[in-house]
Amino acid sequence: MSSSKGSPSILSSPSSVSPLENHTTTVHQYSRKVSPHVNTNNKLNSSKVFSHPLNQFQKMSVIGPEENKEIDENYNDFRNNNRPRTYLEKIRQSQRMSVLLDPNKWQKETRDLLNRDYSVPLPTKIRKRTAGSANQGRKINTANFHKTNTLPSKITLKQLTENDLKDGIINLIHRKIIPSFADQSLLVSKDQTPMISTQAKLHPYKEQFVKRTVQTLADTKEDMGNFKLDIINAPLTIFNEDDSKKETIKVSLNPPVVPFGNQKIYSIYPSPKPGKVTSPTISMSQTNPPTNSKNVRNYLDLMDEYSLHHVIIRHGSMLSTTPEFISYQRTFEYNWGNILTILKLLEKLFKNYGAPLVYVDGKKVAKLAELEIESPSVSQLLGCVVNYDTVAPLINLPEVKYKGRNGKALAAITIQRHWKGYIQRKRFQILKMQNEKAKLIQRQWFVRLNLLRTREKLKKKLRDEEYKWRAKMDDFKKNWDTIKKGKRVIIHMNSLSFDENVRKTFPKFKSTQNSQILRLFDLIDPNVEIIYITMEPLDEDAIGYAQKLLELVGIEQPMKRVKFIVPENTSFFSGNISLAAAVYYSARTIRHIRTLVMGKKAYIIAGRMGKDDLRLAVKLQVPILGPDPVSATVYGTKSGSKRIFTQADVNVPPGAHDIIEESELLLHLSKKILEVPQYKRWIIKIDNESYGRGHAFLDTSRIKCLSEDGKHKIHGERSSELNTSYDLDVVRDRLYFELKDFLHLRAHIVSSYVYPNWSSFIKAFKQAGGGSIEAIAENVVGSPTVNLFIEPNGDIKILSVQEQLIYPQYCCIGAAFPHYSVPFEALREASVAIARVCYTKKIIGYISIDYIAFVENENLKIWAVDLKLQLTDNSLFHRIFEHLTQGHMDPQTGFFNKNTDIETHTSERLKKSYVFCHLIRHPMISSWHHPTFFHQCKQRGFSFDAQTRNGIIFQITESLLKGQLGVLCISKTAKDAIMSFSSFVEFISSHLNNDGELVNEDSNVQAVVECSRELANKINR
Repeated sequence: MSSSKGSPSILSSPSSVSPLENHTTTVHQYSRKVSPHVNTNNKLNSSKVFSHPLNQFQKMSVIGPEENKEIDENYNDFRNNNRPRTYLEKIRQSQRMSVLLDPNKWQKETRDLLNRDYSVPLPTKIRKRTAGSANQGRKINTANFHKTNTLPSKITLKQLTENDLKDGIINLIHRKIIPSFADQSLLVSKDQTPMISTQAKLHPYKEQFVKRTVQTLADTKEDMGNFKLDIINAPLTIFNEDDSKKETIKVSLNPPVVPFGNQKIYSIYPSPKPGKVTSPTISMSQTNPPTNSKNVRNYLDLMDEYSLHHVIIRHGSMLSTTPEFISYQRTFEYNWGNILTILKLLEKLFKNYGAPLVYVDGKKVAKLAELEIESPSVSQLLGCVVNYDTVAPLINLPEVKYKGRNGKALAAITIQRHWKGYIQRKRFQILKMQNEKAKLIQRQWFVRLNLLRTREKLKKKLRDEEYKWRAKMDDFKKNWDTIKKGKRVIIHMNSLSFDENVRKTFPKFKSTQNSQILRLFDLIDPNVEIIYITMEPLDEDAIGYAQKLLELVGIEQPMKRVKFIVPENTSFFSGNISLAAAVYYSARTIRHIRTLVMGKKAYIIAGRMGKDDLRLAVKLQVPILGPDPVSATVYGTKSGSKRIFTQADVNVPPGAHDIIEESELLLHLSKKILEVPQYKRWIIKIDNESYGRGHAFLDTSRIKCLSEDGKHKIHGERSSELNTSYDLDVVRDRLYFELKDFLHLRAHIVSSYVYPNWSSFIKAFKQAGGGSIEAIAENVVGSPTVNLFIEPNGDIKILSVQEQLIYPQYCCIGAAFPHYSVPFEALREASVAIARVCYTKKIIGYISIDYIAFVENENLKIWAVDLKLQLTDNSLFHRIFEHLTQGHMDPQTGFFNKNTDIETHTSERLKKSYVFCHLIRHPMISSWHHPTFFHQCKQRGFSFDAQTRNGIIFQITESLLKGQLGVLCISKTAKDAIMSFSSFVEFISSHLNNDGELVNEDSNVQAVVECSRELANKINR
């Protein structure tokens, strides 16, 4: 607005044109249009206007149609000339605008750009404006304000002379005489000025040439400081000079809202009549009292403060020319770059969904922009929408998106996106699967490599330890003569290291490993200390019973030299683990044993040797008084014993060994049956079995192809006619195929509770690595067994010769002494030969050799049938028998003599005999009450007499009565021993329910009863 003082009225100027017919342009709009042509190096680029008088300002503030047309032409020429022509120029122009639009982010680039193109330095600090604050840009006042309305300078200016003012304000700023941020309005004019010079605003390039509409208001004769232009609606009275009539019209002094550009601005004055120029006088009725000029706010300030700042998006286009949007842009100019980005996103969103009209809350957009989120989510964008209830159905319905602008293109893009996503997901799944497989292969390969390396390290460590252990074994053998006479520690461990498939089917395997507690009789030697290892803690009654027997033979306080050890980890293993393995996997037990044997001579007496015993001995670094574990594994089998017997040149039954497959078994069996047809029964043995469990036999009388004609052919009574009809190869082939088809029906399995059918027997036969076949002689008169001790230095001692109690077929349930079937000299010669071969195979310690004695062609013959490389129950209880009766067997004659003084060297034969029965097992034995049972035994005379050294000794496990019970019956004669044994067995069977099979998994009482009756019948005959 132009002031009414010091300038002629706009309407009174003859050259003026009605505002209703022409556009008006203010200094602000003019400066925006011609800003490219004007030198904008100075911040006060409008100071040239201010340096002129007010009439010059008035001359610039109203432009006629010709000047406006000229400005439009200049603007079009400038736009055409400065439009980027190449792609590189477009990139540079885009980079320049991005720098100018966000000077905070591109501080260094903005400073370089302004210095290079505009010579304007960047302000030291850009003040962040708050929402609703007044615009600090260029201001146009409608009247001459008092000095109180101007902003006072906070800095006292230097007294300036006329010479200083001649060079201009820019020169004073460059010379630092006045600061650049001070108000220079007082320097421009001494009088009141309607203009306030402020820092020029740099608009974005896209908005630089947009036409703007400026609101104007005619001058009033009163001081505008007394009015609030935004709330006064005063009537105007117009007086005409030629007419005394006056017209009163009611107009609003509020500036008209111009929502769109290039719209005509309506003045508050009526249009003059054509042909007549009038000079109206305006009078206003003051409705509000005068106010302080400091509190006066113009329309823009009030709009910035009280506007809702709602942004309108209509049909996907944002209305950016409305006064409310312009006010919103002024208010949040400090962060306009981020706000505009969010508005563009909203515009794009609603354009895609075809929303007709959307109101956006600008203040929420400003808050969202302050978060500086790179890509706001749809929910965050929709949170800024005012009419969300109207817009939400459009957003939530996907098909609406494809009905708006570019719907088909969006649909095509969506289809392509989903298809490409589907393809990429499939490829990613394949790639992920391949990656996982590759990782799995790598992981397994690394694990395999680590496993192999670990195994190699363990093998190397075990080899080193085994090398040290074998060196100790060599020293042990060399120094045996010294060790056996000095103080020593014997580690007794009755470990049965059978194969796993044997241990699983072995009845009461855990308690059977504790059945040799009477090994404590080694304490007779005062230089011996014993470490007895057991699977389970021994019952106090069992320890007390063993202690009484030891005290009976003259050992005082025997338990002081005994340490009972139970591996701590036995509860974690199944009941069929070997004792050596349980000790090996118990670290505390290993440390305890090492502590007990530290600095002492010690050795191990094990049970059935195996790999577990070797590992334990190597870990303890203690030698073993027994066969080498490797040799025991090879020669402790049925086939291995046959190789030793053959090498020792002793008689063995006809047969074959080291048979692995079933086809080999049938082939060798058919061949041997034809070679030695005089033997009517053949036995098949599994290599790794013991106690007669792995036996099966076949009667040749049940073979059909061996008919009378076949027998005639086999016996050699051949004629020329028969020679062409019956050939040996033909008979062998027929026999082979008949065995192949019917052997599973003709063969009889001895331990049917272990192998219920032929298929399970053959399966165990193959798993054990094979077996052997033997002929069974007729007219068997006895089955003696010889127990020997091979000392580490090679000396061989015959400990005892017993007669085995075989029942049922080919199963040993006990032994009797003295033997009666074979002369002692024959057994001694064969046994010593076998023992010498065993010593060459690194077999030392306790061994037992089983024989068969039979009569053939009126001649007594013996066959060696089995070899046991361990301390058997028969051998152990013979030693107990010797200690209790104070006698010993003469290894030269085989007679049992009484112990005499070493000095006299006299021997006296002692008439003593015994019958020993292995563990009798039955479930009901565990339910017997101990005191009651032993009291009844004592009443029946089943006890041991210390004076006569006759009676019964019980074989116990970890408890006296834990389902198993062995018995040793000692008497003066064999008849008395057999009768005592038979009476005791009848007494036991009377308390048990022994109906059923002879032998099964739970009980063998019936077999023991039948054996005792058979012995009694022989004695009676």
